[in-house]
Amino acid sequence: MTEAEWVRLNYAVLGEATAKFRGARFFAALVLCLTRVSGAHYAFVTLRDSGHAAKGYSLAFADGNNTRQPFSYDLATTPCNAVLGGNPVSLPCDVSQAFPAAQGIYSGYCGLPLQDEGGATLGLLAVADDRTLGHVERLEALLRLLVGRTAAELECHIAHRHIQPLAQSR
Repeated sequence: MTEAEWVRLNYAVLGEATAKFRGARFFAALVLCLTRVSGAHYAFVTLRDSGHAAKGYSLAFADGNNTRQPFSYDLATTPCNAVLGGNPVSLPCDVSQAFPAAQGIYSGYCGLPLQDEGGATLGLLAVADDRTLGHVERLEALLRLLVGRTAAELECHIAHRHIQPLAQSR
């Protein structure tokens, strides 16, 4: 199977796995399916924590076949910080050489920014592993196909968080 065929096949698998979901359920289905198709141990959608510029907020995080509850984490000297700065990061191995805070967490990492219509970075979509990530180019190609819908879902999530308190106060 060629790289392009692998990307098309797995994009279809991910589309089918997430098609009927919105919001938090979409993010959970996406990251779980990403770990399965990519072979990476971790997949996640992170939002920059608006209250703390140096923190990220993981909306959805898959650890193998399991999801974790959303959590905040420090961004300093991590590949996530670079991606939230608008720069894709694809490193098949030795992530901690470029990003010291990843020491003992990730060896391979592939992450892309999630941007709004104006190009502002809202968050990131990434896969990572504690061992070398094989075929990082095809993983990046797959993530590139997923960032549009994921960013749109993230925009809806952010808008809902701002509107929900108003609706509850009525």
